[in-house]
Amino acid sequence: KINAVAERISYYERDLAALGGKRQQLAEVIVAFSGNIPATVDVEYSYYAYGCGWQPVYGFAADPEKSSLDFRQQAYIWQNTGQDWNGARVVLSTKAPDFRLAPGNLYPWTLYREEEAKPNQAVKMQESMMMFDEEMAAPAPAMRSMAKAAEQPVSMQRSSHLEWALGPRVIPSGTPVTLTLQEDKWQAEFYYTLRPSLGTESFVTAKVKLPKAVELSNGRAVFTLDKRLCGTNNNFSANSNEFELYFGTDDRVTVETLDLLKQRGKEGFFTTTNTFNWEWQFTVKNRRDRTITIRLEDPMPQAADSSIKIKNDSSPKPEKEKMTYFWKADVKAGQDLVITHKVHASASGEQRLIPGR
Repeated sequence: KINAVAERISYYERDLAALGGKRQQLAEVIVAFSGNIPATVDVEYSYYAYGCGWQPVYGFAADPEKSSLDFRQQAYIWQNTGQDWNGARVVLSTKAPDFRLAPGNLYPWTLYREEEAKPNQAVKMQESMMMFDEEMAAPAPAMRSMAKAAEQPVSMQRSSHLEWALGPRVIPSGTPVTLTLQEDKWQAEFYYTLRPSLGTESFVTAKVKLPKAVELSNGRAVFTLDKRLCGTNNNFSANSNEFELYFGTDDRVTVETLDLLKQRGKEGFFTTTNTFNWEWQFTVKNRRDRTITIRLEDPMPQAADSSIKIKNDSSPKPEKEKMTYFWKADVKAGQDLVITHKVHASASGEQRLIPGR
């Protein structure tokens, strides 16, 4: 039993050592100088270390009563090199290392007549040589001086990505560090999004319009509403000045759907026209103690054939946006909003319409 326990202890010790990283000499660099040089020389070098990286972490705290949104962006940084980074100048990049220098060669596209069809010939692609310029990969002098002097994180837009200069930092090996990059308060329009074709619930929505676009690379986002956790999104990103954020459901705002009509038919005496008619009644119920704004959305039918004609006869009339019908309206406290949604589709010929819904 003692031997078994000793083996388990050794096993866990190896795991702990792996988490902390090992110091291991992988290469030795010898630099030769010629001519008159001072006694001491500053040398800069760069290399890629495995087992380190960072991930953006976003926080969105909604306050609908004040039509505001508190935004925070943090960086979750880790490194398992086996050596603590003490006073290291840290620059975060939103672009992962990619050594592809040029696009690959295109395959030839040849069309033959059916009787002249030839078997496909394998086209061999020669891989492009990947070249890497150490000087281009190293931080620019302006960034180096900025990182050295910066007390607060400073962002810099590059040609293909965004960089954050954090200045000198201490990043222990095996112990992740979370640093705040920026904080801001945004104004937002709040309303309730309802999609009756998917369910009865409503989702608290914040429509953000910023003076200029933000670049929020893929990361983890945490959403809170009135200081209550709503949920998380591990694949959040935004690259615009206008976008929507969702903060979970509100049981006091719902929608009920009543199917009034779903009917197939035919029209015409000399020529046959196949028809299909839908009619729904959407009832939005506001059980909150104040007036709210709702946005009800439903898919806009798309004709897969030019002979199919689609007509909308809803009341009130919907607006259209990105293949979607939507109605936006205010609903008073304790009141209902009724929408009658009618769609008529027709197609000439004997072939029947496939409704798709």
